[in-house]
Amino acid sequence: SNETYKTWFRSHIEENDVLFSTVGNTAMCSIFYGEKLACIAQNIVGLRANHQFITGDFLYYLLTEEKNNRLFKSIEMQAVQPSIKVSQMIDLVFNVPTIQEQEKIAGFLTAIDERIDHTTAQLTHTKQWKKGLLQQMFV
Repeated sequence: SNETYKTWFRSHIEENDVLFSTVGNTAMCSIFYGEKLACIAQNIVGLRANHQFITGDFLYYLLTEEKNNRLFKSIEMQAVQPSIKVSQMIDLVFNVPTIQEQEKIAGFLTAIDERIDHTTAQLTHTKQWKKGLLQQMFV
């Protein structure tokens, strides 16, 4: 409810916050685009970029880059469910380019992701069309 949203949670995620899983399938990331009011509870950390140093989109791509993802896996604690402590994440250091370069890189990668999504949708549509044709042929 709206009342629970306003009173129950310590803080709320905002547009362009990066969500990072810390338990189970660790180091999975997504970016929150702010379509709805939302908050997170446990096992996920919301990372908010300090826009003087890094953009939200670039932060997302930085954290999902394969080498950096392996870095997170290297600090993972093994138990029944693997986990990463935020206190361990704070000590990690990443080199980042200027804000202008970050915007260009993130824009380029976003355009590629959009193209992949479009192509995936086309492929799904084509598979459905094929399925329909096969059903008609073998009825």
